[in-house]
Amino acid sequence: LASVVAMGARWREVGARIGVLQLAGETAAFTALLMMGGVALVGITASLFAAIGMSPQVVIEWVAVYGALGAMPVAALVASQRAESGRVAPLVARVFGPMALAVLAVYLPLLVASGGLADRDSLLALNVTLVAVLALVILMQAERPDVARHWTDGVAFALVALALVADLAALGSITGRLAGGLTPNRLAVVGLNALAAVHLAGLVVPLGRRALGRGEWPGDGWTARCLTVYTAWAAFVVFVLPFLF
Repeated sequence: LASVVAMGARWREVGARIGVLQLAGETAAFTALLMMGGVALVGITASLFAAIGMSPQVVIEWVAVYGALGAMPVAALVASQRAESGRVAPLVARVFGPMALAVLAVYLPLLVASGGLADRDSLLALNVTLVAVLALVILMQAERPDVARHWTDGVAFALVALALVADLAALGSITGRLAGGLTPNRLAVVGLNALAAVHLAGLVVPLGRRALGRGEWPGDGWTARCLTVYTAWAAFVVFVLPFLF
């Protein structure tokens, strides 16, 4: 709902939808920075009060609760006021993209080989990882230099390819569990993983061509269309699915 309000009359435009995703990434980056600053402030406050023999518990509770509640709105306001050239999220994505690739290159094969996809917590962690990968790729491509080839293209392609393989493996595992009975949670997860697989599959070829310097990036339009489907599926899961079971 907030995204629709932010886009206004431009909600049909690809640029408006991608702009909302970029604003969300920028907000998340600033929220993380504010939270780290808040943790440092709480630590300093505790040390100062402890040094004079007073309990900092009450102050810390107020700072932690109200600081955490106010971090995201303040971050969203700051992110909305910054110029495109001063965005932090794409820089964060370029820094953490290669790190995420290194971790996933080791973790995902081990997860599949160990049979961890049969575990509900592992599947939840994998779905969160898929969302993070998509966010990293979108942000890396958002501020990509206007050149034929760039090192971030190869990183983005590898991330998407790994995530697609892992998602297909997870989808196969979840589909196999449907034989034990159809539940709302299983149906919701199957739908999400199927949508993510289609989304990732639509990005693999363009990213591969771009990594080789042979194509442009049409991924914004594809991601904008997928965002509409994600929204429709989320609405179905929240408002329709509970009445079917």
